[in-house]
Amino acid sequence: MAYLHQIEDHSAVAFDPQRLYKLLLNSWSAEYALSITPVADDADYQQLALSWQLPQAYYAGLFSAKALMFTKGFSMPITPEIHAQVAILAEEGFYNDQKIDRLKKLRTYTSSSAEPAISVPLSQVESTQKILGLWADEMMMAHERAICLVIGCAEYNRLVLMAPEYLQYPFSGPKYRARVILRELQK
Repeated sequence: MAYLHQIEDHSAVAFDPQRLYKLLLNSWSAEYALSITPVADDADYQQLALSWQLPQAYYAGLFSAKALMFTKGFSMPITPEIHAQVAILAEEGFYNDQKIDRLKKLRTYTSSSAEPAISVPLSQVESTQKILGLWADEMMMAHERAICLVIGCAEYNRLVLMAPEYLQYPFSGPKYRARVILRELQK
């Protein structure tokens, strides 16, 4: 298996923009599902919501990693390959953020249908939701920044602008990340 860090010249990699858009859209939609839960006022709903927020954060990161791998010439990788790639990137400092250091544990992650229920005291529900949101956003930011460098800023911005209206919120999500990434890369 080739690794992302071993591929030097990415400029010649051809990719299908529609396929890339679908991967990014899956990532953005999972992030959106994660972000809308905290606005509910019902405490019982908030506690129950934690059981799907962890998977939403996970899939937001997984699909953005899959999109990054796709732009670098990987055919549609399977989940264990993505876990291995992300763990290697984390170990090499690709994520440059202490919030993401926990990604190093992905190397030992095993998928199980019998996942333990999340039991978090109600007083910690909001902070847990924020941590999951930050984790997903930081991971997606790193992946999308790399995607922008591979496919070019104009093409990345075009894909972001294709996102449905419900994803075009101004202070988070794909549109916000695009503004941050494009500003960083223009310096």
